[in-house]
Amino acid sequence: MNKIKWEGFLLTTSDIKKSKNFYEHVLGLEVISAVEDMIEFEGGFTLYDKDAYIQIVAGDQAERATGRNLRVTSQPNNFQLYFEVEELDYWVKKITSDSEIEVIHDTLTYDWGQKVFRFYDYDKHIVEVSESIQGVFNRLYAQGLSLPEIAERFGNSIETIQKQFMNQ
Repeated sequence: MNKIKWEGFLLTTSDIKKSKNFYEHVLGLEVISAVEDMIEFEGGFTLYDKDAYIQIVAGDQAERATGRNLRVTSQPNNFQLYFEVEELDYWVKKITSDSEIEVIHDTLTYDWGQKVFRFYDYDKHIVEVSESIQGVFNRLYAQGLSLPEIAERFGNSIETIQKQFMNQ
């Protein structure tokens, strides 16, 4: 069958060593492959040196081939990296201990009960770290909410909630 296969996404970075250190040692992502201009992490996430990337997609050779002059910009605020964790407070403290990290907002709680925290990485990519959905369910259930109440908060049927969370 001829079908497309998702492999991951790529972000450019102005300092690949610094960004690698952050994603590997602060967030704890596993490096799958590392070459001079590119670092591939578990889950299909890749960092690419911004200058090398510009040469590939927006440099003279790319412009001659495509007839386009593509711009590589930073801080577009139109996507985010999203991570789920079990202990959000631990991660917020760990991430904010880096004075170069710009916090977008402190921990907030959505109507459905999920706690989230957002910040910019060194290259102004939005990163969200949130409480896992399973963790939200467990917390709400432990607080005494009934399955119908949790289903209403999540915007799902009771059957969906039972299937998704009760069989874990």
